[in-house]
Amino acid sequence: MLSLADREKKSRGLAEGLRYKEIARLIDRNPSVVYRDVARHGGRAQYRAVTADESAEAGRRRPKANAVDRSPRLGAVVKELLMGG
Repeated sequence: MLSLADREKKSRGLAEGLRYKEIARLIDRNPSVVYRDVARHGGRAQYRAVTADESAEAGRRRPKANAVDRSPRLGAVVKELLMGG
């Protein structure tokens, strides 16, 4: 899990044009963690540390709705399969 401080360093690194490997070294993380977080939160051009941190926090909140409850289409498929269809 990345902290807001990690995300701030990452944001500054992106603004300076650093590569993901270089940013990863700064925050002592794997480059793939840096890449995924940047991609998940707007990409190089739109990444903002506070927004990314708030979004990540919202994604960690519990309780979450089940996949069947979130997707009516999936719910219909499951219902059909449970009824033997």
